[in-house]
Amino acid sequence: MDSRWRTFTSSLRSAPPRTNSSLSLQLANIVDVWFVPLDAPATSGFAEFLTDEELDRAARFRSTQDQVRWAACRLALRTILANRVFCDTKHIGIVSGANGKPELEPGVYTPSPYFNLSHSGGAALVALTIHFPLGVDIEHEKPFADMSRVVDRVFSRNERADLAALNDADFVRGFFSAWTRKEALIKATGAGLSADLQTIEVTLLPDVAPRVLRMGDDDPDAWQLFDIDAGASYRAALAARTSAKIEIVEHRFDP
Repeated sequence: MDSRWRTFTSSLRSAPPRTNSSLSLQLANIVDVWFVPLDAPATSGFAEFLTDEELDRAARFRSTQDQVRWAACRLALRTILANRVFCDTKHIGIVSGANGKPELEPGVYTPSPYFNLSHSGGAALVALTIHFPLGVDIEHEKPFADMSRVVDRVFSRNERADLAALNDADFVRGFFSAWTRKEALIKATGAGLSADLQTIEVTLLPDVAPRVLRMGDDDPDAWQLFDIDAGASYRAALAARTSAKIEIVEHRFDP
């Protein structure tokens, strides 16, 4: 993790939702991305800011560590969104949209930001903007037994050929680069598990900039991809559906 991550000092707001007409101007073409460490959260006070449904969901995880990680991730999302739309952290309306993608309750917050969340192991990312759909994905970069089977199932022919040309170390990096980029794109569309990842093609070779080469029936030039530095043990990517120049502002969430 480098020094670009800015510390985000949260104030848990208790004001009711209100319109902020200048917000879209302030955030034009800016994407805020928060890195959220999950293994050393302030575990006390979760119940104060999470809903009963969220606490029940956290409790369904078998291990205490997974329960705390999920609750910490959800608390970070609520805090970030509440600070952005100026409302109470616990009562901000987060609902499930198409294919289960989280979104703010329609018609309540003006302007209503686009946001996305991803977590893996002890880390999470939250991305947020005003003007365009986006998706984010983070993965713990660690080889696993079924990598070859996953490659055959979800990578395109060209992606498989690029991976086959790499040595073992670069193969792992290339795999997770492609995986996070493809997942970020799918999450931005809201397609969920129904998406055919083989119809989405991205660059994955070392020293080749992230780019969408094929996007199913959509125009690949309508999309942008960015790698996000989430530390040595993680690979992460951001996808945005816009042709405008984007400024990514990175933060570290420390509640």
